Amino acid sequence: MKKFYALVILLCGITFTTIGQVSISTDNGGPDPSAMLDVKSTVRGFLPPRMTFEQRNAIVNPVEGLLVYCTNCTQNGSSALSIYQNGIWGTTLIVCNEPLPPTTGVHDPAVNQITWNWNSVPIAKGYKWNTTGNYTGALDVGLTNSYTETGLTCWTTYHRYVWAYNDCGNAEYLWITQATSMSPFSGTPTQGTHIPSNNQIIWNWNQVAGALGYKWGTTNNITLSTDLSTNLSMTETGLTCANNYTRYVWAYDACGYSEALALNASTIACYFCNETLSINHIQANGVAPVNKLVSYSMIANIPGETGKCWITKNLGANQQATAVNDATEGSAGWYWQFNRKKGYKHDGSILTPSWTITSISEYFDWQTVNDPCKLELGTQWRLPTYTEWFNVDNVGGWSNWNGPWNSGLKLHAAGDISVNGSLEYRGSEGYYWSGTQLSSSYGQGLNFFSLGSGTGFYASKAMGFTARCLREL
Repeated sequence: MKKFYALVILLCGITFTTIGQVSISTDNGGPDPSAMLDVKSTVRGFLPPRMTFEQRNAIVNPVEGLLVYCTNCTQNGSSALSIYQNGIWGTTLIVCNEPLPPTTGVHDPAVNQITWNWNSVPIAKGYKWNTTGNYTGALDVGLTNSYTETGLTCWTTYHRYVWAYNDCGNAEYLWITQATSMSPFSGTPTQGTHIPSNNQIIWNWNQVAGALGYKWGTTNNITLSTDLSTNLSMTETGLTCANNYTRYVWAYDACGYSEALALNASTIACYFCNETLSINHIQANGVAPVNKLVSYSMIANIPGETGKCWITKNLGANQQATAVNDATEGSAGWYWQFNRKKGYKHDGSILTPSWTITSISEYFDWQTVNDPCKLELGTQWRLPTYTEWFNVDNVGGWSNWNGPWNSGLKLHAAGDISVNGSLEYRGSEGYYWSGTQLSSSYGQGLNFFSLGSGTGFYASKAMGFTARCLREL
């Protein structure tokens, strides 16, 4: 019954005409003949739906004349009545407000790109960006207030254009200006540790962040320099011993080059390969199997490797072999497993020290820290590479063991130690390691016997072969 009385009271304030007009008033007056709905009051107003700019634009298929109160639809983001007419939303019933032009943000330049930034506009529905002042052909970036332009040229200033737009139209463009990176590449390399020898220097420098590559030259003239790509090292050969040298290196990127870094180093003292090298081998250093004082003669100008100085007998040998088939321990010297610094002496019946390694599997060439030539004779000495053995065998025309024996190196058949530690082929075959591996389990070297000679052979790294040492002149 209470609900019935409330409905009656409400209807008392509304007057209906016979043609369906409605009047809402405080004086019980009828509607104006021209109005379907006539609201009269001197103390209250009419309140349409209230919504934001985004909510208003989200209305699906708005009908012509639809009215809302938009809380942020003016150019400065304040509220106004908004009506849908002629297919677009307008404000204050008459004017459709376009957004204000964007204001510039802080742009982010790089060597060959610029990220353009602008500030958001309150009633913008989106933004357009262009390289010219042509709005029609501009790129629509939506509501993103940033655009990254690539493929630019360094040290260049660019002018670009951006518009804010909504359903009412677009604002005047914002003209924005920015330059790409405008200074030369500033990351100059720093000195590395150079590695000199008698007739060469390995030049080294440190990496520069952001560098695409490096150039190296013998003079401070980048146009005459050599592009080394990303290499941080340059090996220069053909130098004179005991001389000081200055070289130059530049870092570069897509924009240009750094200042030149002057590199300085000296080749080591001149070395004459006609002397006798006396070495006191000490067992305690973990290389020599026994204590022994040995004098090594040396020879240079071996065909195929004329720029090297070689010892003329095996490392650890008491004496020069007397014949190619000399089977004595004193001529054979010591034996090494591949990439191991510890040497072994075999007198024909006793092996010193005891044999402990029967297999080796590691993917390394012979490492400098394990090179017995370097450790026993001095830092300039080393084992030959596979290429150096190949060169002396090939140029010397060695076809059997007479070639190695009749050469200045006086190589003889010193045999080997098998993987189980037993002596083999002493007096009938020669096996000499190179410092170059074939695979994780096999090393390469020189092998010869009465019917053949060559470097196309390989053997288990766990076998013990003799060593012949060389150094640069």
